Amino acid sequence: MVANDSGGNLNNSNTKVTLILQYARALEPFRQVIDTSRVPNAINQLEKLDQNAGCALDHAADMFVMVADGLLKLDQVEGVTGTVIGADYNKEV
Repeated sequence: MVANDSGGNLNNSNTKVTLILQYARALEPFRQVIDTSRVPNAINQLEKLDQNAGCALDHAADMFVMVADGLLKLDQVEGVTGTVIGADYNKEV
């Protein structure tokens, strides 16, 4: 386990690293972010790991943050911040 800044533990993912990387490369905008990101980055770190094993969740989280931050820099993306005060699930919608 890996300790995070607040002293808690981040458990290992049971999702193989290769699947996390496939997700990161699944969409063209994600690939744009990856291709224009400085090296080293979260993708490079994932590439160094055993592709058929799980990894510490902070590695996967770093990749999600990298992609999300990169998407916000794209001209065709407009970031919107809000507060959710409630949510309902309606199966018929």
